[in-house]
Amino acid sequence: MTGILAVGDLCLDLRVLAREAAPAGGDVPARMERRPGGSAAACAAFARRLGAGPVRFVGRVGDDPDGDYLLAELAAAGVEARVRRVPGTRTARVVSVVAGGERTMYTDPGVLETLAADDVEAIDMEGMGFLHVSGYTLTRPGGEAAMARWMRLARALGLGVSLDPGPAAPAEIASVMGQVTLLVAEAREQRRLGPSAPRAPVTVVTAGPGPVRLILEGREHRFSPPPLRLSDPTGAGDALRGALLARLAQGAPPAAALEQALRDLPALVVDGRFSWGAGAPPTGTGAAGAK
Repeated sequence: MTGILAVGDLCLDLRVLAREAAPAGGDVPARMERRPGGSAAACAAFARRLGAGPVRFVGRVGDDPDGDYLLAELAAAGVEARVRRVPGTRTARVVSVVAGGERTMYTDPGVLETLAADDVEAIDMEGMGFLHVSGYTLTRPGGEAAMARWMRLARALGLGVSLDPGPAAPAEIASVMGQVTLLVAEAREQRRLGPSAPRAPVTVVTAGPGPVRLILEGREHRFSPPPLRLSDPTGAGDALRGALLARLAQGAPPAAALEQALRDLPALVVDGRFSWGAGAPPTGTGAAGAK
C-alpha cells in the first residue's frame, strides 16, 4: 500500500519578505505573496510530487474565495481533497513575516477551529500506507481523543502513523504517541517534549542546515542535508516529511528512505522557497507608506 492520507491544516499563506525587520512603528520595503499553506496539506502535496499515490488530504475550508483558491491548488498538485466546506466561516489564514533571516507567523485559524472527528471517521483508508497527522489537530477541542481513535484504527489496518508535533503541547502529544510509528520534529520541538516523553519507533530530528538525526531502535544515525539556496525557509520541515513519507510508502527502509528524502529536497525548491502551489504574483513591492 503506497497511499498517504494527511489530516490537518489547509490555509492561505500571506508571506511578507523583507531584507530587515521593521522597528516598532517603522516602515520597510517588502515583497508580499499569496500562496497555499498548511503543514499537513504541504506534506501531502510534496509527497505526491515525488510519486506517492494516491495521496488524500482531510480538512476544512470556509465557503469563501480563499477556499476556492486552496481547493484548486490541491487539485493542481494531484492531491485528492476530502475537504468539508463550512458555510458562514472563513478559511484559515497565516501571515508569515520573513525578515533578517528570521520568521514570525501570525495565525487566524478560522474554520480550522471546527475540525471534528466526523471529518475523518468516514474517510476510506483502503490503499493507504500511511496516516499523517498534523499536531494542530491535537490542539482543537476533542482533537486528542478523535485522533487517538483514528490512529488506533489506522494501526489496526496495518498503516504506519506519522505525526508532525507542530504547536501541540507535550501532554497532547503524549496522549497519542502510543500509536505513532514516525515522528519528524525540529530540534526545538524535540527539546520541548522532554527527555522522558514517549518515543516513536522511528524519530527524525532536524536542526536547520545542521545534521539530520535518525533515531532507530535506540541508535542514532546522522545525515548531512544537501546545500540549499533559500530566501525563505518556510516549509522545509513539511518538504522533508512529504519526501520521507513518499519513500517509506514506496517500501524503502527508514535509513535509506531518509537518505533519499534528503536528496529529493532540492527538487522541491522553486525560486528559493519550498512551494507546493502555483502561487500568485506579488501583491506589493514596497512599503505601504501610511504613517
